[in-house]
Amino acid sequence: MKKNFFTIDRKFIGSQVWLSEKFTKGQAWIDLLGLANWSDTTAELRGIKFTVKRGQVARSERFLTKRWKWSRNKVRRFLNELESEHQIEPQKNNVTSLFTITNYDKYQLNDTTNDTTNDTTNDTTKGKDKQNITIGKSAIDFFAPEINGWDKEEIIKTIDGFISMRKTKAISIGVIQSQIGYWRKFPDKIVNDSLKIYNKNRYWEKTKGEKYLCGIMRGRFNEHEKQNSKTLLQKAF
Repeated sequence: MKKNFFTIDRKFIGSQVWLSEKFTKGQAWIDLLGLANWSDTTAELRGIKFTVKRGQVARSERFLTKRWKWSRNKVRRFLNELESEHQIEPQKNNVTSLFTITNYDKYQLNDTTNDTTNDTTNDTTKGKDKQNITIGKSAIDFFAPEINGWDKEEIIKTIDGFISMRKTKAISIGVIQSQIGYWRKFPDKIVNDSLKIYNKNRYWEKTKGEKYLCGIMRGRFNEHEKQNSKTLLQKAF
């Protein structure tokens, strides 16, 4: 083990303690190290599959803006600064922002690779299916940084519901990533209310899956916008 190192559980960067206040530059840099993939992964967004390698971060400026509580310009300036100092290296990707943490392995302990490989294998399945999630293993830890502000218990129920509809009793991480990417279009309250409605009615038992839940979110959001419009109109007169 290397000297002068201390370890932080990745769950911590998804905690309220970590995310409750506006980030400093130092915190943002540590956050990027925590968000970086610890092993190669195939992800999917808007139906397009792409590879995120070890040491790479696949997060949009919009995501970082919300997460760090910064302006879009500040996020962009910070990333440009890291690039000019050769701390990160942008990668070409038509789906989302993707960049590599330069010398990522130098920031890790000697046994990081073995530990993460073993954990990944034990937590999912082996071989080509190792990115699949089964009931009871809903990948909350994997997605923790992305679901801040959402009800994690409701997400667990929802994902387990999706899985129960499938003959294989498993769902790919890529499918869940795609769902989370869509959910982020809506305010946190809309997402949480929709998840509760979906689970309360146990719609997965009626073979109503991901698309149906997205429809609930759209409906809730449209209703919310109508109510806001009525309120603004009333105030105007």
